[in-house]
Amino acid sequence: MERRSGLHMPLLRLAFFVKVLLSAFHPSLSYFAAAASPTSPSSANGEESLATEPAWPRETFAEKSDELVGAGQRLSKWLVCSVCKARVTSLSDAFRKAAMEMAARGLEGEDDVEDRLGGVKNICKMKDLATLLRTQRLEVVLGADGTASMKSYKHGPEPKYLDAIEKDKFHYKSYAVQRACTSVFRAGLSDILSGVLQTVRAAGQRGDDEALVLMSIGSTARMLCERVKPCRQETARWAARHRAMQAAKASKDAAAAGKTSAAAPASESTTGTVGRSRPPMSGESDTQRTEL
Repeated sequence: MERRSGLHMPLLRLAFFVKVLLSAFHPSLSYFAAAASPTSPSSANGEESLATEPAWPRETFAEKSDELVGAGQRLSKWLVCSVCKARVTSLSDAFRKAAMEMAARGLEGEDDVEDRLGGVKNICKMKDLATLLRTQRLEVVLGADGTASMKSYKHGPEPKYLDAIEKDKFHYKSYAVQRACTSVFRAGLSDILSGVLQTVRAAGQRGDDEALVLMSIGSTARMLCERVKPCRQETARWAARHRAMQAAKASKDAAAAGKTSAAAPASESTTGTVGRSRPPMSGESDTQRTEL
């Protein structure tokens, strides 16, 4: 016991420094450091543990607080891709009309179309976002491990979102949706509109009908959402988490295999020698045999 205790402290120090070094090089690598740390909650039971973010607050409409604002900020980082794709799909017709109107006036730049749409502030109005998400039945689903996603449910109660975010009636999911919308379009609205304009021009040259133009605009805009930095960061966050899960599983499987292989020789030596008798020698009766 004394020897085991003496080795425990150096191992803890080593795990701590590994965790710090990994986190310094890339934040997502802290998942691996936490999963490998002997101080993780489940490691006492011989199991690998994945690092988890803080638990989400209870679903509630409450007075604005630092805790709820912080939860909304964390939550928004998991929603940017879904919010972007949902919003550009709903704006397909507005994109088409704005592009055609600007072209008729001889203004064909993405900045002109952005001004026509009212910019990021107008695109990310909370009332419009709430109506859109309720109509499409897109609900924010919170993960027990601190992750989150948006899923569409055909049945069940209508998702709850506030039309306006107020101090005395604060809903951190609604706040997260608007924050996700603002961050993704501030970073990528110009590039998305540039791609939309190219799509509209190409559709006009082909003579596509209105329905086909709208489909092309929606497809192009959703694809461009994935290239915007906040969306790429979300994708990288999910990829890092998947790698951490795979690493934890591989480590657990290796530990289990090690226990099995270590137990096998002991079992064989126990059952292979005790109680085993040699065959009788010539001229020796069964009662004269002695056990090994």
